Amino acid sequence: AGLRADTATYNTLIDALAEADGEKRQPAGAAALSLLDEMRAQGVEADHTTYNSLLKGFVRRRDDAGAEDVLERMAAAGLSPDVVTYSALMHLHCQAGDVAAAEAVLKTMEEAGLQPNTVAFNTLLHGLVARGDVDDATRMLHRMEACGVRPDEKTFSILLRAFASSDGGAAAGAAEYTLQQMDRAGVAAGASVYNSLMSMHLKAGDVAGAEEMLRRMRAAGVRPDQVTFNTMISAYAKRGDLKRALAKRLEMQGRGFRADYYTYTSLLMAHVRKKDAEGAEDVFREMAAAGLAPQPEHYSVLVSTYSNAGDAASAERVLWEAKGLGVPIHGSNVCALINAHAKGGAPDRAREVLAHLREEGGEANAVTYNCIMTAYAHRRDIKSVKAVLREMEDAKVAPTVVTYRVLLGAYRKAGNRAAANAVMQKLSRDFPREMEAGRGS
Repeated sequence: AGLRADTATYNTLIDALAEADGEKRQPAGAAALSLLDEMRAQGVEADHTTYNSLLKGFVRRRDDAGAEDVLERMAAAGLSPDVVTYSALMHLHCQAGDVAAAEAVLKTMEEAGLQPNTVAFNTLLHGLVARGDVDDATRMLHRMEACGVRPDEKTFSILLRAFASSDGGAAAGAAEYTLQQMDRAGVAAGASVYNSLMSMHLKAGDVAGAEEMLRRMRAAGVRPDQVTFNTMISAYAKRGDLKRALAKRLEMQGRGFRADYYTYTSLLMAHVRKKDAEGAEDVFREMAAAGLAPQPEHYSVLVSTYSNAGDAASAERVLWEAKGLGVPIHGSNVCALINAHAKGGAPDRAREVLAHLREEGGEANAVTYNCIMTAYAHRRDIKSVKAVLREMEDAKVAPTVVTYRVLLGAYRKAGNRAAANAVMQKLSRDFPREMEAGRGS
């Protein structure tokens, strides 16, 4: 005789289907219900684990109707909801942003004589934090403790997210409060908690506070992880402290952690803030050599950095490398390259890059057109100045007061007083406030 599947076997299969992600989620729900029907047909009894696994699957899919169907099937089988069932329902309501309904489920659970567990309270805490209710989240923690339910590290991690979303200036107090509460509850703070505390300080601009959290983390015997190092590298990079960012990266490697996208992006931006385009490209190349394909934002910022440094040749080299790999470059960064060519005395090349940008569906702003016009005006090339103005108008980019002042200056240098007077009249008519105030933009 063949082996007959039992309840545990079916529960394992249903639980696996409940964890399905992406496009497999919807078919998995139907398949899980089919297994329940098969259990009944085979005379295999479904238990709480069966129905709770089914319910959790529909909750993950945010399928209210499917969850209701499971509850009805559960009741028809003579099974009352247990703590896991109620917790799943609370999660369903919190996902929909209906924390009041989730709290009503908690009340129903207690009225049924069931003691909510840590998972149930964490679910409610998460819902309160998601809607930015810091005070209620703190009260829920006290209610949890009053019920004799022991918070865990996840409880405090959720609470920290609430503090992180509140006033940044309160970071130090919130950090101390959290650590004190964890100590009182006998919960050891792990790396994730310390990382959250560091991030809170950094959000408030308190790098010293973040460093103190790192010191306390080590004093508590908690090993810094990849997130810890990336958090501090990013903090130093944003301050422009490249020396300390690089030192932290070396320490990170010494602890056995490999640099990832976050690491390289932070270091690249540290060089950018110091206007060190070559240093930024060194990080860019190292990232690629490490098997991490640079993303569009990495190419874009490198193009922009070289352009802003006046190195149009290097900027264009990176631009065409990206194009060759099919990597899109943001239009604003291409405009920076166009401006670099124009300011570098190469308006013809600037126009060629602009034409390429427009062929690919990109658009330039008035600043870019004005920059090219200015370069031609310096050459006393009035014909090209007017041609660029026509291109600007064809592109439906509205000329600004700067546009017409460039044109005015070009006509004056060319000695064309009539044309200059006509532009002056247009300026006075279309930009009276700017002309009166003497503003140039």
